[in-house]
Amino acid sequence: MNKKDFNEIDATKKVLNYFFMIFLFIGTILSGIIVMLFNIQSKDFLERLKHEEKVNLKQQQSLVTSSLHSIVSDLLFLSNQNELQQLINNGDDDNSAVYKEWIAKEYLVLSREKHIYDQIRFLDETGMEVVRVNFNNGNPAIVKPEKLQSKGNRYYFTDAFALGPNKIFVSPLDLNVEKGKIEQPLKPMIRFAIPVFDNKNQKRGIILLNYLADNLIDSLKMASKTSRGSIMLVNSDSYWLCSPEIEDEWGFMMKDRKEKKFSNIYSPAWSKILPSQATQILDKNGLFTSATVYPLRDSLRGNVNDTLVLNESDISSNYFWKVISHIPQTALVDGTAKHSGNAFILAALLFILASFPSWIIAKFVVKRNMHTIRQQQRADKLEALVKARTLELDAANKDLKAANILAEKAQLAAEGSNKAKSDFLMNMGHELRTPLNGAIAAAELISMVASDEELEELQTIIKNSGYSLLKTIEQILEYTKSKDGDLKLEDLPFRLDKALTKISREFFYKGQNIGIKNTIKITSENIPNKLIGDEDRIIEILDHLLLNAAKFTTNPPESALAIAALETSKDSTVLQFSLTDNGIGIAQENFESIFEPFSQADTSSSREYDGVGVGLSICRQFVEIMGGAISVESEPGSGSTFIFTLHLKRQEPDEAFNFELIKADETAPDSEAETESLAEPELDKVSPVINNLLKAFSESDPQGIKTYLEEIRIFNLPYRSKLLQSVDNYEYDEAEAILKEIAATIGLKIQ
Repeated sequence: MNKKDFNEIDATKKVLNYFFMIFLFIGTILSGIIVMLFNIQSKDFLERLKHEEKVNLKQQQSLVTSSLHSIVSDLLFLSNQNELQQLINNGDDDNSAVYKEWIAKEYLVLSREKHIYDQIRFLDETGMEVVRVNFNNGNPAIVKPEKLQSKGNRYYFTDAFALGPNKIFVSPLDLNVEKGKIEQPLKPMIRFAIPVFDNKNQKRGIILLNYLADNLIDSLKMASKTSRGSIMLVNSDSYWLCSPEIEDEWGFMMKDRKEKKFSNIYSPAWSKILPSQATQILDKNGLFTSATVYPLRDSLRGNVNDTLVLNESDISSNYFWKVISHIPQTALVDGTAKHSGNAFILAALLFILASFPSWIIAKFVVKRNMHTIRQQQRADKLEALVKARTLELDAANKDLKAANILAEKAQLAAEGSNKAKSDFLMNMGHELRTPLNGAIAAAELISMVASDEELEELQTIIKNSGYSLLKTIEQILEYTKSKDGDLKLEDLPFRLDKALTKISREFFYKGQNIGIKNTIKITSENIPNKLIGDEDRIIEILDHLLLNAAKFTTNPPESALAIAALETSKDSTVLQFSLTDNGIGIAQENFESIFEPFSQADTSSSREYDGVGVGLSICRQFVEIMGGAISVESEPGSGSTFIFTLHLKRQEPDEAFNFELIKADETAPDSEAETESLAEPELDKVSPVINNLLKAFSESDPQGIKTYLEEIRIFNLPYRSKLLQSVDNYEYDEAEAILKEIAATIGLKIQ
């Protein structure tokens, strides 16, 4: 076998492999579709079957009810018969025989026309039959007077005669019994009776109709022939009154059929049918559809004489019939089997049709792959030849380029690192040297002076120099934290108006210390108020920008803050903050470098303005983490405007602004005007705040001082402005003394 034969065998195997994979894939999809269609059809078949059974059973229920109603109508007609009224009101005159004859003839006509009454009788008050017509299996006849019988001891007479006016007696459905034995052939019977009164309202007897219930039962059996299910009539004890199997009927009257009950055969279904007026049950025995008929009550429903009522002793929820339709499980399976057969035929056809495109696709894929492999083999050979001849030259060029790139990168990195280190060391040397020199000089002078006033002044210099050095170190640590990725922002609810109030106070107090006229301006009426974000970081950004505005402004200095909503939706907003000053300005070539760490527009050692150069870098870090951007617009000598945007979430529902603006022309409150004592409820609120703030002062806890100072701002306290100014200048000892003076002024005992 040569190489060509091997290739052909290999190609055939690949085609078969691809064919089976494609055919399996298509077959899986087709199988899923067919199963889904089969389930849909089976479910639709079952739902239609349930609906048909409900409609059919409703018709049978209506048939039973209408039959009973017709009987009551006949009974009412006979009780109001004119000849009967003549007989009971004038029974002693010579015409009584004539009245009886007329009554008998009308009973005879009714029996011939209706074919549903085995007997139609009028019994007097003693139970004696006065008139009786027998149906005689289709040959109605009037019974002669000598053959009339007394029924005074029968239950149907005593129960019916005991009723009052406008009441009707209806007996249960059972078999007719003659002389203590069940009449043969079986004769299902229901007795309807109504008492008759004369014109003096004296009870004179009853009208009694023996209804042949086999008419009702036969109609149900006829309905079973046109229905998918078998129609059954069951009493409240689950005995069959009508069943597809005749030997199952009338078990409550025959000793040999006592155990033949619906509940004994279909116990789970009966437990659900019994308490329900109408229900439908699907279980292992098939589909059961049931409805309830109350023969004692439904026989009067809709009658024209609304005053008629049943014998109250017979009205009971226990006396009812259940009309039940039953479709066996085998019939349901046969119905769905038709759909499964159709699905199988469809599946076979689809699988056969799917095999042709699967084979064609498999051959095409293998042919294309083999062609691609041959082309790739030729290309690989050519490429290998080229690579072999140019390998040395490529290796040399790559090594040379790599060396050049590494050298350039190393040189740039070294230059950048050296410059950053030089600038950093220069700035840090300047910033750390100044407060340390002040502290050292003040310490030397302390040892040489004796005046308490001079000593206090020198101590203040040492303290302020130390706080200045502390702030510089805090800025460096904060920048280091942001660069290391340890900076985490809070995502908490806050109110913009409250934040603006805090910023306004920062503008006011810090502006007072350095003589800056600060204002806040809101440039949009649609700024959301209730937001979610890091309120402290937003205030810190503005604090850094405010310090720059104060540091680089000229006399008389002015700065302003404008806030606008660029975008606003239901869940979020984009706010733009613009801080403008009238300072020295910034050259355009320094717009980017001022945001770099340890960078300033003037990096010389003799620069006029102090600072480490990390404030704006920290601002950029905070802004970018909050999804925004920061930039500057400036010209030398024309002031600067720092603009930054923040993406913040919104709270619902929003609330109106309650912004407490401290204007630039306001002065610090006079201490004498602030000596008014607080009300007792406010005193209780401010007491823990003051004690916590004193504790923070004693423990030199900057975070605690900041937290409790924000809480104390809301109270109208004496010397409040002095307290805030002292803290802003890091004069914590003086601030602690002022706080104790405030407590004494408002009558607060310090813990």
